[in-house]
Amino acid sequence: MQFGDFEPHLDAERGIEAQPVDAAALARDYELTWLAVEKEVDGRRAVQFEHLVGELTRFVSCAFLEVEREGDDARFQPIKTPDDLVSEVPLIARALRARGVL
Repeated sequence: MQFGDFEPHLDAERGIEAQPVDAAALARDYELTWLAVEKEVDGRRAVQFEHLVGELTRFVSCAFLEVEREGDDARFQPIKTPDDLVSEVPLIARALRARGVL
């Protein structure tokens, strides 16, 4: 599947972080792939079976919005841990200053 120059399976630099879905589209079942995800819970190995919501794009119309990761137009910083937040503060501050927020 290709959308312009965006090939999600080939482009590791891009990610999908927000996926708004029309609630009416969820009123039916879809043939989504089951994935087995290994996790550790209370020191024990666990397997969780799940679907990826992004797979809905195979069945319903969708759109993509490309956002800048860095610079004055940055809209996304990949924060997964408290340490990530600390390291991203300069980039966040730069983007906010460019918008006149700081």
